[in-house]
Amino acid sequence: MQWNLSLTGTLRFNWKDKKMMRYMNKSFFFAVLLIFAAMVPGKAWSQDDSVAAKKVRDYGFRPHFEMGIMYGTAITSCDINTHYAHDYVYEDNIGMNLGLSLLWQPKDWFGLRADIAWTQKPIYQRRVQQANMMYLQMAENNYLQVPLMADFSFGGEKWRGHFNLGLYFAYWTSATVMGMLEGIDDGEESFYLYDYVEPYEFDPRRDNRFDVGYATSVGLSRRVGNHLRLQAELALYYGLRSKFVESTVAPDPLYYTTKAFNLSAFWIF
Repeated sequence: MQWNLSLTGTLRFNWKDKKMMRYMNKSFFFAVLLIFAAMVPGKAWSQDDSVAAKKVRDYGFRPHFEMGIMYGTAITSCDINTHYAHDYVYEDNIGMNLGLSLLWQPKDWFGLRADIAWTQKPIYQRRVQQANMMYLQMAENNYLQVPLMADFSFGGEKWRGHFNLGLYFAYWTSATVMGMLEGIDDGEESFYLYDYVEPYEFDPRRDNRFDVGYATSVGLSRRVGNHLRLQAELALYYGLRSKFVESTVAPDPLYYTTKAFNLSAFWIF
């Protein structure tokens, strides 16, 4: 891990920029892969191109169950009252959203969807306390998140639009804290900076490990053959439960808002 301090006192993480580029490159790769797959004719993906299979494709809708895998890039922001500490800033940060999706579609326009996802909700904090001196900290928060949503869809047999609305439930499984602290060199009587990475220790007096909130998304899907459906969506997870317990240890509540771009591949049963 390296630190760069410019003449103006602006301090930034090299590892933060590299991490963001790594996530963006992965998301771009998966997006290109899904677009390419969607362009392949449905016949290439169909295992059975017999007359009976064509009749199934032409017959229209039937109630069915779908199971899919999901990969996404999530950007998390937080809402907290810093009171008069105007130099204490929380910034958005980027993480992953990886999991499974289950969908039961009893109607052509309506379905019930449940996701089981590992969602990263990192928060980047910085505070300038002295001239040309900046203190930085990043907390990588890992959640097991389960959104339960109603899936409203519209469109044709191949291309369809989707609007999802519901609630999510999440459990804060683990966290890692990394950043920079100030040390004092007694011999030189001067200050110096050092970086650190350590696991976060949960405190029941301070931390709420269960979270709940609204979940919604809009997306576009492409049916490929009889059993495959590809989907891209923009999702929003709006937290209703504070990360901190309102107490003397952590008097101010903090709420998460996470925006995600998810790419999914569903197998139709």
